[in-house]
Amino acid sequence: MTHPKPDRSDYLPNTAKTPDNDVLDLGWNEGFFADGRPYRMECWAQDGITGLTFFFSSENFEQMSNEGFAALLEREG
Repeated sequence: MTHPKPDRSDYLPNTAKTPDNDVLDLGWNEGFFADGRPYRMECWAQDGITGLTFFFSSENFEQMSNEGFAALLEREG
């Protein structure tokens, strides 16, 4: 099964905080889950909190809970 690759080509990372945008983009990574599904992970910081956002196709995951997604990411390492 082929899954679409996340397209973030229109996103411009914010590498310096400004009065209009205090989110700082720290980095990103792209890869594939065990089922061949491509993903993109972006790391960002705001107000002393560091977060990770994962982008990937939700195909066949439509009914998955938040806990199920967390378990998926843990299994994938």
